[in-house]
Amino acid sequence: MAIKGIACSWSDASSQTTLVVTLAQPDAATLATLKTRAGTPTSQFGGSASAYTRGTELQLVNGDGFWATADSPLLADPAKLTAIGQILLEELPAG
Repeated sequence: MAIKGIACSWSDASSQTTLVVTLAQPDAATLATLKTRAGTPTSQFGGSASAYTRGTELQLVNGDGFWATADSPLLADPAKLTAIGQILLEELPAG
């Protein structure tokens, strides 16, 4: 599935650890497919977004249909996963 959006990657040279973050605003049908593939949303971020987590990956969908992901071995720590999720939600465009 091709979705137009942006992706950023940060690498720590000393640990060789990478964090990849993506952002897109897919059409309604594509967003529905992404949500279905992501599984059951968690209530981790309250009513401000649907959150889907799997291992070290976080997927967020806000009320305006923006879809963001973050994936990194660093996110194996639930506190770090929540922190990056809060940052993404604060930065997502809102209507």
